[in-house]
Amino acid sequence: MANSPKKTDGERDMAVNTEDLQTIEDLQTGAPAASRKRLKSRDPIHADILDFLTDELVLLDTDQHEEWLQILAPDIIYSIPQRKTRHKRDGDPFDSKGNLFSDTKRNLEVRVQRSVVIRSAFDRDPPPRIRRFMSNLIVYETELPHVFEAESYILLLRSQSDDPNWDIMCGRREDIVRETPDGFRLARRTVFLDQAALGALFLNVFM
Repeated sequence: MANSPKKTDGERDMAVNTEDLQTIEDLQTGAPAASRKRLKSRDPIHADILDFLTDELVLLDTDQHEEWLQILAPDIIYSIPQRKTRHKRDGDPFDSKGNLFSDTKRNLEVRVQRSVVIRSAFDRDPPPRIRRFMSNLIVYETELPHVFEAESYILLLRSQSDDPNWDIMCGRREDIVRETPDGFRLARRTVFLDQAALGALFLNVFM
């Protein structure tokens, strides 16, 4: 399921600025929408990124984790901030000093190897059935060429063994997607979960 960029009118220049690796940290994801240029859903780039993120879900749902690693940028940071249950007067529910995950690509490779190599792990045998559903995709241009912000909702359903109940996890994702000559690559992902506690069954599940 290799992803290759579609050509648009005028064919986008695919020269990638090597300074992107340094300057991408300066992007302010989650900034007020009025301060960013949102791409219409009919924009070809919006459609390409939708295809890319949909293909990513298929890779994860079908346990093609090693193939999933190939669509991650080498400098990816995959993070899930810790949610705290707070009253409105107490401020932001997400802990700025703590993350459930803050993974580099090497960290993600190790987590994937656990799923691929240790097949007898309690959360992997018998194999769980997992379905991910993405919606409400919004894409923004950034000041960096070929780099886009993508916000979406994610719902994950998990079933294992003969248990009739579903395990559910949902939240909002903020992604940075980079367009390269080899296709789109996921450069950043921050997942803001709706749950305050992450059960052991989800410790090695990617959103």
